Amino acid sequence: MRLVLSNTPLNSRTKHVDLTRAASASRTTYRTEILHAAVEYKETWAVAFASYDRAGVDRPEPVPHPDHVNINYETGDVTITGPVMIATLATPDRRARRPTRIAIQSSCQFVP
Repeated sequence: MRLVLSNTPLNSRTKHVDLTRAASASRTTYRTEILHAAVEYKETWAVAFASYDRAGVDRPEPVPHPDHVNINYETGDVTITGPVMIATLATPDRRARRPTRIAIQSSCQFVP
């Protein structure tokens, strides 16, 4: 006698739980990568700006500017206020020149 478990409610619930866990893990991984990328971006530009200052050379204006990348170290949230693409700066349309606000919320905790 062969049992078919694919249509049983218990097996269906187990599959649902597994899919939910996989999706949650994927979101957490994505948010953690965003957090690490934001920290690395700010640190890289801090070193570059210090180098320009020591050399007495004008600093470049990266887009987005590191000052516009805000990191909440308690929640792990990353927010970018200001332009995120160079094309936004060159657009004569006033609506496009307004600061863009992008919030990426993270469920992970970051301890400095």
